[in-house]
Amino acid sequence: MTLDSSFTFPNSPTTFFPINSVVETTKGSWSFEREISNGKNPVWEATESSRNASSNSSERSFAIRITSLSKATASQQVNQINQTALIYLFCERKGIEGVLRLKGLSSAYSPDGRSEIYEVFPRHEEIHTNMSFEEKRSFLNSLAKTIYNLHENDIVHWDIKPSNILVTNQKTPCLSDFECSWMSKGKATDHAPQKIPTTVEELEEFGCNPPDKSEGDLRYRAPRPRGENESPKARDCFAFGATAYEILSGISLYEDAKKEILELEGKEIKNPFGYLVNLNQKILFQLVNDRFSEYPLAADLLTNLLSLDESQWMTMEEVIKHPFFQYTGCQSF
Repeated sequence: MTLDSSFTFPNSPTTFFPINSVVETTKGSWSFEREISNGKNPVWEATESSRNASSNSSERSFAIRITSLSKATASQQVNQINQTALIYLFCERKGIEGVLRLKGLSSAYSPDGRSEIYEVFPRHEEIHTNMSFEEKRSFLNSLAKTIYNLHENDIVHWDIKPSNILVTNQKTPCLSDFECSWMSKGKATDHAPQKIPTTVEELEEFGCNPPDKSEGDLRYRAPRPRGENESPKARDCFAFGATAYEILSGISLYEDAKKEILELEGKEIKNPFGYLVNLNQKILFQLVNDRFSEYPLAADLLTNLLSLDESQWMTMEEVIKHPFFQYTGCQSF
């Protein structure tokens, strides 16, 4: 596996990180504290301890994402991780605020001989909804500006949802998980094959394609098939609308819609596929009007973001200029 030297994390060992134990390294030691996420690629909170010349010790907390490589798809997995790493590094070089910073990559072997890759990130808290209305609005405004800046640099995220939004110590949003992301610049499209970039310079010049099967979370997708007329950035805008709906109301659009579909049409939704098939504009507008009837600016923004009419699709530039984010009066739930 070949990785750009810029990605090498100096304190990463080249052998397996034993879970729930301490690993000695050249500049310090790592201790895995707890599993943060137990999905396909588990994420662990890890503490790195180091000592300086005066024997003073210090600790830093990181989140380490572990990917086990399959023999059948190892090359594809490595290419995807490298592409994601290039997007993170591109965002950092461009100074795009509100994007998680990749601190390094390390390859290792598990005790049973499997190859694994570790992505090292700063440790941030997960998003929560126990904020005031004004705090939620400010939080969403910052998030909207981050997505706008990504789009201005031809990057689409394609998996925007609350669980992919972290909170910094300054209480600002930090967008993470760029596994589904791609850059629509140059010859890259979501339909045509494209050379896999190996440097940030190649990424900036030629762009990159979406990773294979980059569907993202269907609960935050628009209920329509992706077609030739759909702007790649439009998916991010709809997902931002679904995310804003959840942050402002405290309940996900998916859960609300399941109840509404059962009540209005007598259909029980058991999975996201059934949700996408049965969700329509009437239900979306009804949900927005019910949840935000007392907050017309929020309702207007969400009505436009969640529209299924192509002519009504909003860009992120239009979102950040919407009166909802310009209004300075006091609204509260």
